[in-house]
Amino acid sequence: MESKLLSCQARDVYELPDIMSTNTPDREIFPVVLMLHITTPPGGRDHLIDFLRQALPYYQEPGGIRVRLLSSIDQPEEYIEMIEYQTREGYLCDQQRVTQDVKMKGYLNQWYTLLEGRVIAKPYFDLSATLFKAENQ
Repeated sequence: MESKLLSCQARDVYELPDIMSTNTPDREIFPVVLMLHITTPPGGRDHLIDFLRQALPYYQEPGGIRVRLLSSIDQPEEYIEMIEYQTREGYLCDQQRVTQDVKMKGYLNQWYTLLEGRVIAKPYFDLSATLFKAENQ
């Protein structure tokens, strides 16, 4: 499947933490994973899953984006929604979409109504491929 990543300016969007870019000269090639730590009210799991099924095609529409949902073993109302971006540029473009796109804002407003408490959002570079680099050379 061919990626159709958006081309965009990186102005006015959330920049990755400086600590992540220090001593990482090839940081542009690493995928980005946005971890959203969320909680639903008791019994909210099915509502969250139904919503994500509906929103997923739009969330992933630009290409190069994959959404995953993890559920806590100990706290069934706690989740991590993982949004995986193939590239840093894809992440930055999606942050623009989050702040500027009316349809995306509508989805996010609906998403917030399903949650309880605050959302903790943290972006990470996915360095997994570097773990196997020596094997592939």
